[in-house]
This record gives sequence, C-alpha cells and structure tokens, in this order.
Amino acid sequence: MQFYGYESEGTNTKFYQVTNLPTVSIHTENSQDVVSKDVYLKGIVNFISDNGNTIYTDSTSIKGRGNASWNFPKKPYKLKLYNKVNLLGMPAKAKEWTLINNYGDKTLMRNMLAFKVSKMLDMPYTPAGTCVDVILNGEYKGTYQLCDQIEVQKNRVNITEMEPTDIALPNLSGGYLLEVDAYAYTEISWFNSTRGNPVTIHSPDDDEIVPQQTQYITDFFNTMEQEVYGRDFANDNASFRKHLDTKTFLKNLLIGEFCGNTDTYWSTYMYKQRNNDTLYTGPIWDYDLSFENDNRTYPINNLTDFIYCTNGSAAGNMRTFVDNVLASNASKRELYNYWNGVRSEKLTQQSMISLVDSLATLLDSSQKLNFIRWPILNTLVHQNPVIWRSYQNEVNNVKNYISGRLTWMDSKLLSLYPGPQATENPTIGKLFVEHDKVLIQGYDHPLIYKIFSINGQIISMGSLPAGQEASESLHTGIFVVQLQDLLTKEKSSQKVFISDN
Repeated sequence: MQFYGYESEGTNTKFYQVTNLPTVSIHTENSQDVVSKDVYLKGIVNFISDNGNTIYTDSTSIKGRGNASWNFPKKPYKLKLYNKVNLLGMPAKAKEWTLINNYGDKTLMRNMLAFKVSKMLDMPYTPAGTCVDVILNGEYKGTYQLCDQIEVQKNRVNITEMEPTDIALPNLSGGYLLEVDAYAYTEISWFNSTRGNPVTIHSPDDDEIVPQQTQYITDFFNTMEQEVYGRDFANDNASFRKHLDTKTFLKNLLIGEFCGNTDTYWSTYMYKQRNNDTLYTGPIWDYDLSFENDNRTYPINNLTDFIYCTNGSAAGNMRTFVDNVLASNASKRELYNYWNGVRSEKLTQQSMISLVDSLATLLDSSQKLNFIRWPILNTLVHQNPVIWRSYQNEVNNVKNYISGRLTWMDSKLLSLYPGPQATENPTIGKLFVEHDKVLIQGYDHPLIYKIFSINGQIISMGSLPAGQEASESLHTGIFVVQLQDLLTKEKSSQKVFISDN
C-alpha cells in the first residue's frame, strides 16, 4: 500500500471544538470515571480554543470537588496539571484549576456575573473564570466554568507563601488563607473560634502547616473576633478596626447582598499577609445560588432587610459578627460610599443587563447542548425556587432581579446612611426629583441653593428669585440639597436620591 500527497495540502487541520466556547477534553487512565473527591486519577487533558486552531496538552490529575454540588449527576472537578500554565488567557500561571458544574444555575452564568461585580468594586482578588465545554473519556459532560483554584499564589491570593520553618516572628505572621466555613469540621486544618465560628485554614497546606502556625493564626483570629464583640464595637473608632479591614469586609457584604447570595456568610474567605496585623476579606466564591435562584430567600426583593440577617445562612455566629461590624455610623457611611462609588458609572442597570445579554449570547450554542445532556429546564433542582421552562426565561429572571435589586439596594443604603435630615421651614416650597434632575420651585422668598455629594463636595450651586424654578441634572447617587432663605437666613437641607431606572 502506498501513501502520497501534494505539497501544502493538509495545512488547514483543526482540532474538534464542541461550540464557540473552548473545549476541555480529559482522558483518564483506562477511562476510569471520577468517583472520589479524595483520590486523584491520572490522565491527559487538552484545552482547545480559537475555533480549533489552538491546543494545549498536558498530563493531569483529576478528582471531584465541591460540597453540595458533588451530589449532582453533573459532577464538578479539580484538575492538577503537570506544568504551571496561563490557561486560556487567564492571569495566574498555575497547576491547579477547577471545573465548576453550575448544575443548579440554569443560566450557567451566575458565578461569572458575581465575579464581574467583585471587579467593579475593586476587590483585591477576584477569581478568573471562563465558560467551556467539557468532555470526559469521550463523553460530553456539558457547559462548565474553568476557574482559578482559591489558593495563595501570584495573580490569585497574592500573599507570602509560608514554609514549615516559619515558626518565629516576623515570618510566623503570614501569610494565611482562611475560610469561615460551615463545613470546616470536615477539613484537616481548622479551628472553632472562641465565639463559635468555624474556620478552615487553607494555607499553609494541610501537609505543611506546623503547630506554631496553627496556634498563631487561631490566636490572631480570636483576638480580632473578641474586639468585634467588644464593648466599643458600635463606636466609629472601635478597636476591631485595627485587626479587621472594613473596606474589604464591607465590599464583600455589598457583593453578597446585591447579588442575592444566601450563603455569603456560610462560606467567607479571609487572608492575612506577613508583617500586617490586619485580616482582609475575599475572594468571593460560590455564587451559583445568587441572582434569585434560592428558594430560601425567594423573592429576595420582598425582604425588608439584608439577606444575611433575615433568611440567609451563616456559619457559627457570623450574623452577630456582621451586625457588630456594621453597627457604627462610620461603617454605615463606608458601606454607602463604596456603593455610591460604583453606582453612577460601573454598576448601572444598563451595564449589568448588557453583561447578562452578552453572556447569554456567548453561551447560546453550548447551553443548548448542555440541556440536551441534562434535561432539567422543566425540573426543580437543588434550591431552584421556580421552574422557568426555557433558557431565555431563566436569563430574563436574572435581568428582572437585577433591575429590582438595584432600586432595593439604593433605598436600603439611603435609609442606613447617617447623613443630614430635612428640616421644616414655612417659606420653603418643594423639592422634586424627576429622573436625573432635581427641581426646586414654589418658594416665597429668594434663596440660594447648594447641592453636595454625600461626601460633602459641592456639585452645583446657584440663586433663585422668589417664585422661580431651578433645575439641576445629576448622575445616579445620593445628594444633599441645602437651601438658604435670603430674607430670614434660615437653612434647610434634604437628602435626595437619583436613580438610573
């Protein structure tokens, strides 16, 4: 038998890519199925992208992962590659990666949406992720999210990685990666705080951590926690602020509450850097039940208070912990300022709806195959509150939730903010808010007006003759309008809210 060909033929060879999403194709030794979260199987993995023109192949070990998600027929996986690599353009050059199954999230995008909100709020560390199709031993497994492993590493949680020899200060001081974790009791390295909060120690690793390190971080956490429960917790300069970074803690709260995550304080990552006596909060993780996808809190926007203190789940005594951190006027002011800082430009209704639509378009071909493989669109799974019966209806539910949640959060934070209140004045007419404008009209006396941002910066000012009207256009946010009667010299101030709805 003879084989022959012609010059330049065969140069258009492409690798099989299931849809427009990158394909992750895994083959285990002897085609063994992945049935354990503890035992790795050896294999080969191919990452195929760029319409089949690009492939990265490596040896890998694979096992199961997750807690509740491991019980689903569509399994989540953890990959440990032989080489460190930046997969599919993601920033971390790493060996360990996760494949998140998103089985109960029928939009297949909720984690990606939450990660985007985390980035909008400038959290120091936000997991990177990309949507992929997964094939295991030749069998199509569905649409997954290839994602960072939460670990200490550059471009992940970028703190000092400890050695077993770090048993004296200053090296003993960090870095540590922790998780306030309702499942901590199932882990090897964990402790129960003095106030009953279970904490997993993720780094140093179980097989490397030494008793001195366990004792140090346990004592540090307990000291910080005792201050949160201390007598001065409601003061603006409460002692816990020395050991707990309120910026990341409160931003984490905002992300959880806006996204509607019932489990924000069921699992909360925190970290401590070397030579730094402060505990930071993040990264966010596990948001597949967010954006109106949890029967324990549905419908979220009918709640009159934050999720964490109503129907939300919490590890140990984290509800009281959060209450105490949020008790002071300083914390309420911080919370609002972080929210207001992103509402006018980043976290708008238009930007979020556009993000949902773009992800739905990206996922369209893959989701069709996913729900052929897993025909659950007409079935309640996990914590689903409603059967929406189609992928588009699932997406529309998220968009409707976002529109309502933005308004809910704006109103809630306005009610919390300890700013100036309106005062009565018989010569004062009326303040109206119409869309993006403040209208000042119907005043018996001439006056001057000033409009301040919530931080005290003058946005606009002017004078108004008696009986005349003034109109000022403003961006989304909370403002204080101050009026001074030029005859009586009396002043009045009132908070107004400008919405993008």
